[in-house]
Amino acid sequence: NHEVPHPIVFRGALFADVGRFDRCVDLWLHALNLRYTHNVSVRKDLLRFAQVFAQMIHIGEEVQFNKIYPVLDITLAELKRNSKLLNSSAEGSPDCVLEELEDDIYTTLYLLVI
Repeated sequence: NHEVPHPIVFRGALFADVGRFDRCVDLWLHALNLRYTHNVSVRKDLLRFAQVFAQMIHIGEEVQFNKIYPVLDITLAELKRNSKLLNSSAEGSPDCVLEELEDDIYTTLYLLVI
């Protein structure tokens, strides 16, 4: 069910708002995996992770590599998937796929800087 990740992401955001980044990241990783395994775009999820990791660094919270790695892993898989879609142009318009690929590239660079 594609609706399941929404409340998980919302709950994670509530945890982030009160500084419980460990719970936030765990919930968002779960939502990310659900979306990715059901072939739903994870562009917004990846950007959300980049933002929360940046917020954690800004307030002096440690960002553990074991939390960043699965995000980078799915980011790479998403880049590959969007590249294939762009080359085949079978699904959606090429402009939409190109825009999503470019957004994912920028988010990937942002995550790598973290």
